[in-house]
Amino acid sequence: MKTKVLRELPMSNDLSLKDVPAWRVKKWTFGIDELLRDPLGREQFAKFLETEFSGENLRFWIASQELKASPMKMMQQKTRQIWEDFLSADAPCPINIDSRVMDETRKHMETAGRYAFDAAEDHIHELMKTDSYPRFLKSEQYKELLSPKKKTKSLIPKLSTLASRSDVDK
Repeated sequence: MKTKVLRELPMSNDLSLKDVPAWRVKKWTFGIDELLRDPLGREQFAKFLETEFSGENLRFWIASQELKASPMKMMQQKTRQIWEDFLSADAPCPINIDSRVMDETRKHMETAGRYAFDAAEDHIHELMKTDSYPRFLKSEQYKELLSPKKKTKSLIPKLSTLASRSDVDK
């Protein structure tokens, strides 16, 4: 059974962006791992990476993380799928890793274990940490999430709304 390439990350619908507390967004500045642990942070980072044409990095990293949590009976299939999706010569979403990391990953593919992609995963994580993550924190997208205007609009009702509510109460 062949699975489809993870071209997009599933988006969280539990919170509207206007309802996200600023402390939660500010927590993402503690480090990339803090950002990646938060489903909303991961979602926003994924959107940012897509604008930079590097969304495959996060999708690969997530696939590698999911592989580690997979049952042993799925290891060979999942390992092969990740290779085909991100590392093979004709991968639909190729990641950019150097030849040393590629050789090491290719060697580990022989065992098709849960840690087969560790070298490539570490390389991509470091790339996101030193390149994409700092740009994300400086982006307009991130600044909008912290915007007090956004919070004010969602927390303070319009006067016309208050007036109409008082008429209903009478």
